[in-house]
Amino acid sequence: MEAIVLNGTNDVGLTSVPDPAPQDGEVIIEVAATGLCGTDLHEYVAGPTFSQPPVVLGHEVSGRIVEVGAGVDQSRIGQGAAVIPMDFCGSCHYCHRSLYHLCQRPGWIGFTRNGGLANYA
Repeated sequence: MEAIVLNGTNDVGLTSVPDPAPQDGEVIIEVAATGLCGTDLHEYVAGPTFSQPPVVLGHEVSGRIVEVGAGVDQSRIGQGAAVIPMDFCGSCHYCHRSLYHLCQRPGWIGFTRNGGLANYA
């Protein structure tokens, strides 16, 4: 699939990347819309700060679920979805207390793993 990939400071391009595959507990979304925000611009102009290039940008993503990983109900396929871009660890003190926004090892869709400026996320 084609995607907008951040390669480094002032370096983005349309690049062919492999289609994503869902891991356990994950879904694949056919992207309908992806927003750009000031953080994306900052990563392009002055970064990388949060991102780990090369990475598909786009953390404000919505679309339709087209594939599910193990542990996700098949009935989710076809449903609409909006992405919460935080990729929390699930095992730290804060995650065990559902305080995911305080995760000690956070990741971010569109910065530390591929995001939504592509056909699928």
